[in-house]
Amino acid sequence: MALPIHTTLISVLRSDQDGTKDSTDTLTWSTIASGVRAHIGSPSGSETVTAGQSSTVTARMSADPTDLTHGDRIYDESTRVTYEVTWVAQRTGFGLDHTAADLVLVTDRAAV
Repeated sequence: MALPIHTTLISVLRSDQDGTKDSTDTLTWSTIASGVRAHIGSPSGSETVTAGQSSTVTARMSADPTDLTHGDRIYDESTRVTYEVTWVAQRTGFGLDHTAADLVLVTDRAAV
């Protein structure tokens, strides 16, 4: 048994970034897993107000064991929101093996 309770299904997206590209290159994202049972919770956020504004939302995710690494993206199939993965830990034991991760969503808004 993995997760006893799930509230959404997710897809895991991975970039073709091989370490030789810079920020001006376009990345291609491939779906490496979909329909993975998960729970995304513990939302927290902050807002920066300067010449431009941005808001940052972080959340914790628990999912059935899946191939996931820092830099991947998580697409929440229920809310249709895409998060970036900041860290991942594979948790094992007591029949509750699962993947834990921290997610971040950054929204930028131009100054008006």
